[in-house]
Amino acid sequence: MSPSPQRVCSVTHLDVSAVNGPTKHMLGIATGFSRLDVDVELLASASGRRPDFGGTLTALADAQPRTPADHLRYQLRVLTHLWRRRGQYDWIYVRAGSFMLSPLYAWLARAPVATEINGLPYLEGRFPKALEQLIRRLFAWQVRRAALCAVVSAELRQLVTALGQPRVLQVINGVGDDDLPPTPTRRPAPSGPHRLVFIGALHAWQGVDLAIEAVHLATQRGAAVHLKVLGDGPERAALQARVEDLGLGEHVELCGHVGRAEVHAALRDAHVALAPFVPNERNLMVGFSPLKIYEYLAFDLPVITTPLFKDPELMDVLGDFVTIVPATSEALAQAIEERAARPLPAPLARDWIATHRTWDRAALHTAAAMQLTPPTREVSA
Repeated sequence: MSPSPQRVCSVTHLDVSAVNGPTKHMLGIATGFSRLDVDVELLASASGRRPDFGGTLTALADAQPRTPADHLRYQLRVLTHLWRRRGQYDWIYVRAGSFMLSPLYAWLARAPVATEINGLPYLEGRFPKALEQLIRRLFAWQVRRAALCAVVSAELRQLVTALGQPRVLQVINGVGDDDLPPTPTRRPAPSGPHRLVFIGALHAWQGVDLAIEAVHLATQRGAAVHLKVLGDGPERAALQARVEDLGLGEHVELCGHVGRAEVHAALRDAHVALAPFVPNERNLMVGFSPLKIYEYLAFDLPVITTPLFKDPELMDVLGDFVTIVPATSEALAQAIEERAARPLPAPLARDWIATHRTWDRAALHTAAAMQLTPPTREVSA
């Protein structure tokens, strides 16, 4: 008789119907666990269904909490759910920053907590400055009390270790089934403007302002380029104003939030993708395992990025796809011009990403660290 699968409760407040990076991460790891024959229950908010998720989805709210009152109500529902099911889980898996109560989850559920850390909540701008020291203390408390911390960068691994957590696993982000084309993407030779694309939330650390300035410099020198920006966020109004100030209405298009189909269409249509991360305090402390670069490469799309991107294994194989330049508008403009003059590389990136940078692979490494039941099915690794 085979042993019963171990049971994991994955806790998030995110809307599972969203297509943003945090949701992809939580769903990717939870789905990867389920493919390892782990019994996974995902606590989330849900305004839509996820029939592709192989575990049990328990929606604790109809929409993602936004206000402090919403978050308080949601936390109470999580705590109540775990208390009613105490002793039924082998692990609790939680994303740090979304919650500051994971040690309480462990106590109520009578199960160890694995804490996933992708950033530092006190640097993300979601809390008033007056609360920064309190948030720092709560974050450190959460880190120290976890049975295991999974981080996405060497910088976070060093920081979490310094906070007193001895068990730290570095896991590289991955691409999910929804964002992996079934076959390599073959592009015809460019005709018309060289099409650039950026996909992501519009925060200052993303460097979209650099991309706009670079397009301005390139067009002043006679380059025919067009930048499409897909995503929304707090910087959108300022970015739109800068586009208008520079007279770039024909060269830069801010599309706002769009669905997955529109994202994929833009990736198939583009010639070059941009990830111009800037070396500000947040980026230097957190480091990167940027989901967007792996998704760009899944569509065999060349990428221009900055030295904050560090993936030596990928660069050894796909170095022809990735151009790394200093985080300045002039360096970015020169790279755009040089890429436009080069032929597109052969579509070799997708197959490497499908083997080496998937959520199944990330989940496999995380499950091994958590000593979950060994898999009975093959998982890409």
